[in-house]
Amino acid sequence: MTIQKSVIVGLGEILWDLFPDGAKFGGAPANFACSAAGLARDAAEVLVVSAVGNDELGDKAIASLQDHRVDTGAVQRLDNPTGSVAIELDDEGKASYRFADNTAWDNLVWSDDLAGIASRCDA
Repeated sequence: MTIQKSVIVGLGEILWDLFPDGAKFGGAPANFACSAAGLARDAAEVLVVSAVGNDELGDKAIASLQDHRVDTGAVQRLDNPTGSVAIELDDEGKASYRFADNTAWDNLVWSDDLAGIASRCDA
């Protein structure tokens, strides 16, 4: 008897949190997928549907997802830059956020492949 794996999808932004002391990989859907892949191990197929730029941050984002055993086959590579948010802290430690405009994940292109993923995802 073959057990079919569940398909778990993180859909949305992949971005980098740009803190004063360095960049950290992020975006809620990407973070969710990394956590789900760690918990599911081989019991589920975990993937992200998003887009990153053809740039260094895009390369690093793909590598980070793959390091967490997340399938990146549905991450599109676009000419727009990879998403980022500049985070600044005031004297009291309160954060302010400035999101980059017109980034790759803002321009995700619908395709038959994405329709196929949508038809088979469980979560």
